[in-house]
Amino acid sequence: NCTIFAYGQTGTGKTYTMEGIRETSGANARWQLSRHAGIISRSVQHIFDHLKRCGSDYSVKVSHLELYKEELLDLLNPGAEELRIYDQKNDNASTVVHNLTEISVGNP
Repeated sequence: NCTIFAYGQTGTGKTYTMEGIRETSGANARWQLSRHAGIISRSVQHIFDHLKRCGSDYSVKVSHLELYKEELLDLLNPGAEELRIYDQKNDNASTVVHNLTEISVGNP
């Protein structure tokens, strides 16, 4: 699991830092690793590069949420049911967001 977290006041550049600038536009637009790439695209590329070097089978799923004014928002499915966050008590104690959309992604 990987978490990228940005925190700060409105207008301080969190979105730019996380997402960067899209180099292309339209339905098939992709985030390119350019000097304007954000942390998310750089991290995903790094993960895929590592997995490719390992040479084994893998699958990657992503989710994207925003915590704004104490409300959780599913950025991959804005009309989704209310999201709930809770600690999962088991051998691998973790934090879980119930109803958060996950999508499978391939190597960019």
